[in-house]
Amino acid sequence: MLSNDGTCRAFDSNGTGYVRSETVATVFIQKRQDAKRLYATLLHSKTNTDGWKKDGITFPNGEMQKNLLENIYKEINLDTNCIGYVEENGTGKSVGDPQEMNSITEVFCSKRNQPLLIGSTKSNMGHPEPASGVAALAKLLVAIQDGHIPANLHYNSPNTDIPGLTDGRLKVVTEKTKLPNNLMSINSFGFGGANVHAILEANTNRKQNENISRNETRIAFACARTTDGCENILKHLKEYENNIELQALITENSFHPSHTHPYRGFTLLNSSESSTIIKKCNSEKRPVWFVFSGMGTQWSGMGRDLMELKLFRQSIERSSIILKKYNIDLFKLILSSTPRDLDHPLNSFVSIATIQIALVDCLKAMGVEPDGIVGHSVGELGCAYADGCFTAEETILAAYFRGKCIQEANLPAGGMAAVGLTWNECKQMCPSDIAPACHNAIDTVTVSGPKESIEKFVEELKEKKIFAKEVACNQVAFHSHYMIEIAPLLKKCLENVIINPSKQRSSRWISSSVPENQWNTPLALTSSPDYHVNNLCSPVLFQEALQHIPSNAIVIELAPHCLLLAILKRSLSTDCVHLNLMKRGTHDHIAYFYSNLGKLYNEGVNLNIMSNYAPVQYPVPVNVPFISSLIASQWDHSQQWKIPTFEMFTQSLGSTQQAKHEIDLNDGSEYSSIIGHQIDGRCLFPATGYLVLVWKTYAKLHNYEDYRQMSVLFEQVQIHRATICSLTNKIIFYVNILPTNGTFEIIENNTIIVTGRISLSEQLKMQKFHKQIKFDDTNKNLQTNEIYRDFNLRGYEYSGLFRGINQINIDGTYGELKWNNDWISYIDTMLQVHLITSQGLQLPTRIDSLRIDPKFHLESISSLTSTCSVYVDYWNSLCFSGGIELFGLHCTGTSKKNKQQNTILESYLFVPFDNENIINELETCLYLILENNLTTTLSLCQIGNEKLSEEIFNFYSQQPSIKSLEYVLVTSLSIDEINKKINLIENLSSVTTTTVDLVIVNKTETNTYDWEKLFSVCKLNGFILFSSDIDIPREQLQTINFIQIVTRKNYQLWKKLSTETLTDTIVNIDEKNFQSIDQIKTLLSNSSLQRIWLISNQIDNGIIGFFNCLRREPGGQSLRCIHIQDSEYVLNENVLKTLTTRDLAVNVYQNGVWGSYIHRHLRTSNGI
Repeated sequence: MLSNDGTCRAFDSNGTGYVRSETVATVFIQKRQDAKRLYATLLHSKTNTDGWKKDGITFPNGEMQKNLLENIYKEINLDTNCIGYVEENGTGKSVGDPQEMNSITEVFCSKRNQPLLIGSTKSNMGHPEPASGVAALAKLLVAIQDGHIPANLHYNSPNTDIPGLTDGRLKVVTEKTKLPNNLMSINSFGFGGANVHAILEANTNRKQNENISRNETRIAFACARTTDGCENILKHLKEYENNIELQALITENSFHPSHTHPYRGFTLLNSSESSTIIKKCNSEKRPVWFVFSGMGTQWSGMGRDLMELKLFRQSIERSSIILKKYNIDLFKLILSSTPRDLDHPLNSFVSIATIQIALVDCLKAMGVEPDGIVGHSVGELGCAYADGCFTAEETILAAYFRGKCIQEANLPAGGMAAVGLTWNECKQMCPSDIAPACHNAIDTVTVSGPKESIEKFVEELKEKKIFAKEVACNQVAFHSHYMIEIAPLLKKCLENVIINPSKQRSSRWISSSVPENQWNTPLALTSSPDYHVNNLCSPVLFQEALQHIPSNAIVIELAPHCLLLAILKRSLSTDCVHLNLMKRGTHDHIAYFYSNLGKLYNEGVNLNIMSNYAPVQYPVPVNVPFISSLIASQWDHSQQWKIPTFEMFTQSLGSTQQAKHEIDLNDGSEYSSIIGHQIDGRCLFPATGYLVLVWKTYAKLHNYEDYRQMSVLFEQVQIHRATICSLTNKIIFYVNILPTNGTFEIIENNTIIVTGRISLSEQLKMQKFHKQIKFDDTNKNLQTNEIYRDFNLRGYEYSGLFRGINQINIDGTYGELKWNNDWISYIDTMLQVHLITSQGLQLPTRIDSLRIDPKFHLESISSLTSTCSVYVDYWNSLCFSGGIELFGLHCTGTSKKNKQQNTILESYLFVPFDNENIINELETCLYLILENNLTTTLSLCQIGNEKLSEEIFNFYSQQPSIKSLEYVLVTSLSIDEINKKINLIENLSSVTTTTVDLVIVNKTETNTYDWEKLFSVCKLNGFILFSSDIDIPREQLQTINFIQIVTRKNYQLWKKLSTETLTDTIVNIDEKNFQSIDQIKTLLSNSSLQRIWLISNQIDNGIIGFFNCLRREPGGQSLRCIHIQDSEYVLNENVLKTLTTRDLAVNVYQNGVWGSYIHRHLRTSNGI
């Protein structure tokens, strides 16, 4: 039966049998009306069987095969001479091939004018035996799709026992051959005498259907398990970019969940933009938020290019019909209007609203629904539409009448300006006739009022070196008191527009026109005329609304232009993703639109992008390229799967079963996470790791494909010694299990290190007798950082998956563990829970029993938090979590080893603020700046004296509290002459950083300085360090809130004071009853807009250490310290006023002067 030379020579005179092979195949059969693609129609199939044969079970019966063929064609009244090609069973056997082919010749070649074409897949791929018929069918489908029959291999001379081959009635396809017609059939014979024949009619439709989107710019999506797989699919789509049918088929396979297909990508088709972006998609589902911008986003021709998009165009067409009744030509307005046309409020409001409606319609048609909605000013009309409170017509007419009422009100000339002030500063500084109108960002506010007053206010702010700039508003003071005059008329108009009862606003619509403390009032509950009139008359609380956007949100700005992008990036978490669909000035608006949709898809949002194109007709033409090869080629082959080997299960020591386990901790290996199991500076192989090795071995002995499907019970486990692991050396464990009773031992380096017994587990027993408790108050629970901070002090230096305790109550009896789909680390965290209440460093040495039920455990994991509850009964030495029960854990104490560290010698010196005879005067100034900076990122800008930059850079880069140092040096020197980590610019105008913590001003060659720019670069509460050899503009400094705080011989240090009004609270910590502690806790819990001054008049009470610890706690930025180290109490009203004005973190009074302490490295002789 089997070939003796490794080749299957079907129909050949030298055939000696077949070569065995394997295949996996699936055939998807559908009704024609449901099929997306159609290769062939199954006309008929039939089977019969030989039964018993005197020549043996493997000998074929030609007569029965002939009967099958005659009957099947007779039943459908089909002439066998019409068949153009037959895929034969053809195994290359000397007996089987003649029997089959002679039957074929008799049935198919009686009246044939041309030879019957035949072939067999066995010559190409071997004989997959039970799957051979499906493999033959796959070959025919490939031939139908390509239009050609693949060539047979290994056919050189015809088998002389097959007359049809020698006389030309049959012809073996030995080269790529065009299909003779659309009728073909398959012969497939089974071991034991089963005979099957099937007749197919090929789909001959190879003509592309007309589709207007075929040559349009389109975006195509793909997802895969690997980057290469995703790239291959996108390249294939790019190669056939006009084949919209191929795109439609691939798109249906582009929405797999990210945990199975983590890589997503997109590419633009029929576009000059070669934008192809592939990204690993986060498995976390990110909320989608719509942000609707307001005035200022309109521009000439804003909708012209996007009219090519079907969904956008259809929405604009619907809106134009609505506005036609009011004599507004929407097409002209958004396609060809002039900037002057759009200055009119009516035109700008209508154009913005219709564009926003069109963008929402596009997204919703593609299946994108927002999880949250925020609007800025008139943008809240877009919110009402997206939330379903307004119809498109109500939204458009609300915008129309809003603009009409403003336009026809004949209001006094108004103005608006953007100013660089906080909201509170703005309220305090604005004149009575000017109002803060829009709270855009923390330090950006738009003010509104009479035009002349606005112009005057802008000039006043500029004189104070505060950013101020008028904004275009067509002389309308939006959101000012002027708007109240048109409120009654606007309300009446809106009541005529919103005929039906006002719909309730959903919780996803965050109001920016009603303060949060009024969200439950009738005004805020519905999208009513009153609500939208209030929107026009009230300030825009946009910054407050943005605080409700989650830190992981995908934020999509919907407007003709992404006006709010900079504000959104500054105001929201850096983890947010910012997208916008339109942008003024873009050279290809369709490519820009699609690219942002592609970025949205790459973030895990599924879009039905095909809805934006003309419908694809199904079934698609048969010559549309296959997609199966693309899907198959994207499998991730980087993972290594362990295959059981003979060595792993060799017999030893009688009937004991032994398995070998090789442990590699390097990245990418199965056990790489174990490197996080650090105990006292060494990586120890976890006790639970030994048990998992035994579990795996035991599962293989019982023929479980996956050990995690097997419930097990460990008993009398003894850990005789620990195993130290490293990244450089692999560890080999041998696990021996006695099949009769489950006794096991683990051997490393010919030494038994673990013993115990394992067996199949019954159901969990113990936890049903224990009361399921819950957390009473999460504020009283120990959190992850607190737990592992204590562990670290004791010598347990866990990291990675081994930091698995999420939280636990204060007595250690109930908590939550993180599930990371890793059994070793999870069970180890259960051991850690036992150690929480213990003291010192202890290692597990014995476990009485451990019962694991994997199925029940996975069912116990919270799908929302990926955590599982853990319960501890210390009295009975029991711990259980989900499907795991641990009983009788015994630990042995061990001592920590002494760690050798380099000794750092420092002096702690008092340094006065004002003293010109200080040694290392630059260092004292730099340390004082560091002391007043709580962030881990420090930004500096220096001008002049380039050599000094190296000294300053080295000082700050060596400070452990500074994690990131951003240093800008204004110089004409080349980068080769300066530290490469310092950014070099030629002039101050090139500074891209908005503000910095420290500005350093040294004497320059020209001795000229742009003081206005230098002062503006320094942030509030930041510092400017001057060298004493330059003429400092003191009056100008004091005018703009700078104060000198340090005087040295060669330097002066000035601080830029904040303009915020802060409440000062004094806390005396010298009281012995410690009542001040509770007072400080209360003050820190509500520390905004206040300063808490900790004061002590005792020399050795540790106030500075106490203060430095508290500053790192929440609210600690509001703390200040005053330490009077003289017997005289000097803190009178004038002194306190001076200290509060300087606003320094630490203020120490010693020997009659004020100063602070600095750390200074000791310079000693003999290298000590």
